[in-house]
Amino acid sequence: MWSDKDTDKDFLGYAIHASMLKDVLREPNNLPVTIGLYGDWGCGKSSVLNLLKKQIEDDKDIKDRSIVISFDGWAFESFDDAKVSLINGIITALKDEKRYSEEVKEQVKGFCNKLKSTLFSMRALIWGVKNIGPHIGMAVATHGASIIPTAIELIKENKSKALKYLEDTLHNLNQEEAYEAVHQFRNDFEKLVNATGMDRIVVLIDDLDRCLPRHIIENLEAIKLFLDVPKVAFVIAADETIVSSAIRSELPTIYGQSDQEKNGAEKIGRYYMEKFIQIPYVLPKLGDSEVVTYITLLFCYSLLPKTAFDKVYEAYLQFSLTNKNEAFDTAAIPSLDENKQEYDEVIHTTAFISQFAPIISSTLRRNPRLIKRFLNAYELRVRLLNQLEITDAESKYALLKLMLIELNNESLFNLLHSYAMKTKNTSEELLQLEAYAQNRTGTIPDSKWDEGIILDVIKHEPLFSAVNLRELFWVSRDKLVNGMNSQTLIPKWIKDAVILMTQEDVTQTEVEAQWTSIQPKLGENGLQDFIAELERHILVHPDSHDTHLTYLILSGKDEKFYSSYIKMCTRIEFQSLTLFSLKNQFERLLNNHKEDIELLGIIKSNDQLRKALNIGK
Repeated sequence: MWSDKDTDKDFLGYAIHASMLKDVLREPNNLPVTIGLYGDWGCGKSSVLNLLKKQIEDDKDIKDRSIVISFDGWAFESFDDAKVSLINGIITALKDEKRYSEEVKEQVKGFCNKLKSTLFSMRALIWGVKNIGPHIGMAVATHGASIIPTAIELIKENKSKALKYLEDTLHNLNQEEAYEAVHQFRNDFEKLVNATGMDRIVVLIDDLDRCLPRHIIENLEAIKLFLDVPKVAFVIAADETIVSSAIRSELPTIYGQSDQEKNGAEKIGRYYMEKFIQIPYVLPKLGDSEVVTYITLLFCYSLLPKTAFDKVYEAYLQFSLTNKNEAFDTAAIPSLDENKQEYDEVIHTTAFISQFAPIISSTLRRNPRLIKRFLNAYELRVRLLNQLEITDAESKYALLKLMLIELNNESLFNLLHSYAMKTKNTSEELLQLEAYAQNRTGTIPDSKWDEGIILDVIKHEPLFSAVNLRELFWVSRDKLVNGMNSQTLIPKWIKDAVILMTQEDVTQTEVEAQWTSIQPKLGENGLQDFIAELERHILVHPDSHDTHLTYLILSGKDEKFYSSYIKMCTRIEFQSLTLFSLKNQFERLLNNHKEDIELLGIIKSNDQLRKALNIGK
């Protein structure tokens, strides 16, 4: 399982993007600057910010002359005023910096206290009037703090009197006074920046696009107070579409536009962002090779001990220096002799899943967070299989195929479910579907299946007919109801009995002894389950001498086994099997069913068996 929390490990090859941004920020002539790091939700913007912060703090040439401040806009979503929270966060971070000398520390503290005093009054006012005129309160606070004490006292006495006072005061404030208030704030903040003695203050804003539209705008308005202050840089990670839409939807409301004016405001969000952001940078989407690398590293991280993973990660970092267009796949993983069992599991799992990288990429929009969530869902279902003691690799890999179909086309997922629930053995429709998927010829059970991406999933080994598809649907039944209940699974003790009775070199005595042991416990439903499991075995291993022996022995015990065996012989390539060593068993079967033309035809189709039994064509 993988946490959704950002890691300091670069599984996506994003260090190069962070390095580019660091180069922009290290040049004094580029400051002040506001950079927009754009990309879809979950594409890895937070990872780039983390890498950028680490690279600046590790760069010996600039780390001692830089302060990096990280601010998570969403974390302050519940605060009364997001604007005040952001401003306060920046001031606090500068005040708490540990690298100042005692002299610098005192100067910085003085400027911070002055700014925080004003900020405290602003916040008190906002809290006091949010129910009687929040926009008025914010406007007053932005224009200066001189009227705040009076307003606060009036709020204590009478809210309506306070509101009247605020309205009158606002009426008397002119544009020149408003500009002067903002100008003074910037001057004070510039003095604070200079007092730190640093070359650059880098503010990293994350998760802005998770905020409510009103808070998105408040954060942006707060950032505007710091724009054009020398030595200050902002890097804002956001989904540009979400932020632009928030601006477009919220600004007309704030400024009281009419419906006609709102209709003309379609482009206001984009224009606002273009004016606000000096350097936009769109994080590129992952390519198929990068998805393979990502999947490989995720499973290495999940399945390997820390020391072994560190060895793999170091190999990946070296690999990425000279192989930027190639996947770090199973072939690139260094040998781990001391962790051979975990190493083998990583190799097998990632090799199988990587086959579907193009499908996973296209279906999940090449989005790292969606890919991780999909793999987490897969891991949970694998764990459920393990709880049911279904641990074979074929079932695990077939489960992944089933989930890809579910992800791509829910209607086809439901159709496949209907095939699985129609019978306890493999349905004719599924066999037709798999045969058609292999070469795109023959009969297809439903025209809906003629879709390239789904058929590509179906044709991959292991085939659904080689596993118990009903059991896989049982652990994938989030959206399934009909036919899916706790009785769908074949009990483990029945599956274990079938395994014992079809194991290599099993004897007739062993088969009969096992049957005598379990037959009284089966009942009608248990017998159906046993036959269904035996049918699955012969479909998966049609040339298994031992499975045919068990079928032939049990066909003499119960007619249901005989009917099942005849049906299965018509579904496998019986004519090419080597079965002459079972001559005596087939002879006994013929004697018991002399009138069955179908049985005779099956035997005649196999030349070796026909000659061994001395049956003419």
